[in-house]
Amino acid sequence: MNLSIIARVLRQLAIIFVLSVLLVAGYIYYAGKQHQQAAINFWGEQYQPDAISTQIDWGFIGNWVIPRGGPIISPGIAGVCPNTPLPVVPLKTGPDGRGYVLCGIGSEA
Repeated sequence: MNLSIIARVLRQLAIIFVLSVLLVAGYIYYAGKQHQQAAINFWGEQYQPDAISTQIDWGFIGNWVIPRGGPIISPGIAGVCPNTPLPVVPLKTGPDGRGYVLCGIGSEA
C-alpha cells in the first residue's frame, strides 16, 4: 500500500475521533444544563443561588450536571431514583409537608 493512503486514512480517523469526542462532550454539557434548569424549576421558591455555603467538587463532568442552590440528597440514603447515574438528586418539601425528589429531567417522584 502507498504510505500516503495510510496517512490519509489515519488523518480521517483522527478527525472522526475528535468530532465524536466533541459531540459527546456537547451532549453531556447540554443534558447537564437541562438538568440544572429542571432542578431550578423544581425547587421554585426554595432555590437560593446565593446561599451556597459549601461547595463540593464533584469532578469535571459532575460540576456541569449537579445543580447548586437548593437542597440535595443521595438517592441511596433516601431510597429513591434507583436508576439515576447522579450521586445526588434535588429535594424539596411540598406544601403538604411531603418530600419530593427530581429523579431526572421532567420527572417528579
